[in-house]
Amino acid sequence: MGAYPPRKASIGLDGRPARPGEPFVLTVSGCGPNEPVTVTLSDGTSSVVVTDSQGSATVTVTAPRSPGSHTVAATNGSGSCAGQASFAVEAPVPVALNVTPPATTAAQPLPVTGGAIGAEARIGLGVVVAGAALIVASGHQRRRRDVLKAPGAR
Repeated sequence: MGAYPPRKASIGLDGRPARPGEPFVLTVSGCGPNEPVTVTLSDGTSSVVVTDSQGSATVTVTAPRSPGSHTVAATNGSGSCAGQASFAVEAPVPVALNVTPPATTAAQPLPVTGGAIGAEARIGLGVVVAGAALIVASGHQRRRRDVLKAPGAR
């Protein structure tokens, strides 16, 4: 059974505001040396830390996700050391973005790139047609020669 009244544990915060869901540091002092101390936040999360030879310990905890006033309690296993403190979790600061659309101007046509290819296209098409005509003529000549060489042909 623990001592009555229990020793008063002091709980200190790291001096900066707690932000929702972010880690912050607590210091517990005033408990016995080398003993486990449970640190419990008002949202129900807890951590166990062992004090040093002076009865102090430092623990990093995660701030509750809800902004506002919260409490933290520290007790050792026997109940002979206990303390409580309040801390605030700041609401996240909304970030305002000032977006300015670009100035509009009268519609301008797209720039023309490259050059006219009309003459080149006509020459290319003529070469393709001439090649096709040669292929057809070559095939016609070959069939005619094969027919003339066939047995029984005149």
